[in-house]
Amino acid sequence: MLHDCVNQLAVLGGVSPLATKDGGESTKLLVGDSIGAAVDKQRELETEYDRLLREREDLLKRGGTPPPGPRAGQADGGYLSFRSTNDIADPIVRLEENAGALARIARLLKQSTQDLVTNLRQNPSAAENMVKMQSERQHVQDLIAEVLHEVDLGGTFKSLVKSVDEEVEQKAELTGTIMREEESRRLVEDLMAKRSEIHEEKEQKVIKLDETIAQLKDQLQETKARVALEGKYIKKESDVRVAVASKTNGQKIEKETRTADELRRLTAEEIKCHEEVVAFLEENYMHLDEKLGHWTNKNEADTDSKQMELDALKANRARDLDTLTKKTEEYTEYQKVCQSDRKRRDRQRKQAQQAVRDMAAAVKIQAWWRGMLVRHKLGPFAGKKKGKGKKGKGKKKK
Repeated sequence: MLHDCVNQLAVLGGVSPLATKDGGESTKLLVGDSIGAAVDKQRELETEYDRLLREREDLLKRGGTPPPGPRAGQADGGYLSFRSTNDIADPIVRLEENAGALARIARLLKQSTQDLVTNLRQNPSAAENMVKMQSERQHVQDLIAEVLHEVDLGGTFKSLVKSVDEEVEQKAELTGTIMREEESRRLVEDLMAKRSEIHEEKEQKVIKLDETIAQLKDQLQETKARVALEGKYIKKESDVRVAVASKTNGQKIEKETRTADELRRLTAEEIKCHEEVVAFLEENYMHLDEKLGHWTNKNEADTDSKQMELDALKANRARDLDTLTKKTEEYTEYQKVCQSDRKRRDRQRKQAQQAVRDMAAAVKIQAWWRGMLVRHKLGPFAGKKKGKGKKGKGKKKK
């Protein structure tokens, strides 16, 4: 089995691209051809898209209006079937066809880009992978040949165990190195992210501080200018106020002097009027005192007469209350009698109505019963109707 493995690995090494004369260049050429074809197609699509854009600009400059979208029936799947502008006379139709061709080219560009990205992801470094695979194949072939030689000589395979242990140790060291590298890379990325954040924060703070300084400088200049203007304004205002106050005070003094003279004149007139009013009030007081005595006597006489009338009205009211009480009692008794009589009449009327209804029901029942007896020939009507019929016929014959 080991001999077969060695032979198969040797054959595999002989047919691999790296074993050819060009040293693996054919593999590189195959991968490069597929990527180059995708790139060439991408360039052709970009050239066609630029041409259509220029043509669209020319149509718009000639007076056409951009259509809302591609017309129905134009999605034929190709991008070189765009009709020439010399074959179509209507600029609006040409703009619509141009828009449809642009939409198709955009879809093809998107698809070509996706294909190119997929190709690059699938073949990042094909030549390096082939070299690595060839070296690992050669290592396995040498190891199996050595093990085969050891088995032939001593019947052991210590070299294989030793090689496996070495590979395990190398893999463990490589795994540790990868983990440390990933940890270091994550730490570096975190530090870079923090550094970027701190840098951005510092830049934002610096920008804000610069803006604040500029604002404060502007405010300082505005404050200085405003303070200077306010100082001049206040000085002028104080001078004007002093002049106005002196003029106002002079006018007030003149006005107060005139007011004092007027008040003295009014005071003299008031004193004179007061004396005349006092004399008039004294005279009227005596006259009103006489009238007060007269009206007092009259009030007492009227009060006595009204008191007598009030006593008479109270007596009449008491008498009327007694009469009202008696009449109320009589009305209550009469009302009770009327209610009992009304109930008796209602009861008699209901009894009469019930008797009439009973009589009508009895008549209907008797009529129905007689009809049933006659129709079914029951009771007294059984067999009599036929005999009467025969007698009647005999009489008619006579």
